[in-house]
Amino acid sequence: ASVMAGINGVISQRAMHDHVAAMQPCLADLPRPIFVNDMNLSLPWITPSDQHFLLSFYYATDRAGGRKFEADGVGGLIKNGYFNSLVFANRMDAFDGAPLDHYDLQEVTCGGSFIYLKGVE
Repeated sequence: ASVMAGINGVISQRAMHDHVAAMQPCLADLPRPIFVNDMNLSLPWITPSDQHFLLSFYYATDRAGGRKFEADGVGGLIKNGYFNSLVFANRMDAFDGAPLDHYDLQEVTCGGSFIYLKGVE
């Protein structure tokens, strides 16, 4: 009853749908491979890419606990320049322990998210 009264939970997914609809055209034009730090936008039918990275709910906890990941996880892939595009909800200087110094923050956002493109080396 508290959900239906609007006290707890969500009865409409309209806001999420509108966000995805605003992001999809922009994401389609980004150079691949792409890392999007948003579970919904990372889904393969929303963000086109040859490789998809959908982080576990426990990724940050596992990282903090010292768990090892192939290629040192997403941070290792960023350090090695694997991704051509990164998408974050906020401006970032680093992600998952990797500085974003090989990536250029774009002036234009994508549906309010910040786009980083791999710079020319």
